Amino acid sequence: MSSREIHAAAARILNLAEIDWRALETGAGAADPAAVAGLKLLCGVTQRFSRAALNAPTANESSLFRFDRLEVGDLLGKGTTAEVYRAYDPLLDRHVALKLRSTTSDMLAHQFIAEGRRLARIRHPHVVAVHGAAIEGERVGIWMELVPGAALEDRIAAGPMPVADVVDIGMALCSALAAAHACGIVHGDVKPQNVMVESPGGRIVLTDFGASCEIDAPATLVVHGTLSYLAPEVIRGALPSPRSDVYSVGVLLFLALTGKLPYIGNDVDAISAAHDKGPCNSLRSLRSDLPLDLVAAVESALELDRTRRPQTARALATLLVAS
Repeated sequence: MSSREIHAAAARILNLAEIDWRALETGAGAADPAAVAGLKLLCGVTQRFSRAALNAPTANESSLFRFDRLEVGDLLGKGTTAEVYRAYDPLLDRHVALKLRSTTSDMLAHQFIAEGRRLARIRHPHVVAVHGAAIEGERVGIWMELVPGAALEDRIAAGPMPVADVVDIGMALCSALAAAHACGIVHGDVKPQNVMVESPGGRIVLTDFGASCEIDAPATLVVHGTLSYLAPEVIRGALPSPRSDVYSVGVLLFLALTGKLPYIGNDVDAISAAHDKGPCNSLRSLRSDLPLDLVAAVESALELDRTRRPQTARALATLLVAS
């Protein structure tokens, strides 16, 4: 049996095509029984793996629809522009979170894919990992790591959190943001809804880079993100920056420690007026048991003058360690 015949037979086996074993054994293959035996072994292994893939218990048998190669199941969450589904990737045999949106514009589709590309540049244990992206008809999707557990929002809703837990969360977020900033990316919407607490284990994972942008992005008048967590300079039209992400972490930590927000406003004018008036709540008045160093660290992140905030996420992490 020539090497060309062996390669041709192997290719048919790997493609799950029919093989005429009698022709191989009685023809040229008869002179090379070892080659035929090897091909039969390959055929057996290929068929077993094929059956295992078809009968995989992890497959989403109750899928609602397909997107690209994914079998899409339960709706996990819904935002203003996109929905997040649990999905199954049969090729890699794993469940993923699929962020999916409808679009009739090529520009919107490519903006959405750009979010996935930015996120894919960041490799960090506290940042959700991207596995793939696709455009299919009038839908565009990004699929990523499915983090088992609950959003930090749910944990905060149960009441003020222990100091040690809040410091750990702050350290994890600072580490995640430092990695993003090192890749030239500002998250733009750090808030409890976009932070997952993995269960079991408690790993903190920063998600949803839908409001992210390049640090050197062109100026825009559109305000992205959630008002209560946006730095005052961003609300007034300045470019998002690492220091504006630091401010958002400060708001999140304040809320985790007290159950309340430092500034409240339902629209741009209201939140800007609250910033001008000063904080409606202070850490010490809401929770007198907090270590002074921790109070100083959170309040420094909440400075309305961005030049007085920690200039980087790592700088805020240093203050949190000292607390």
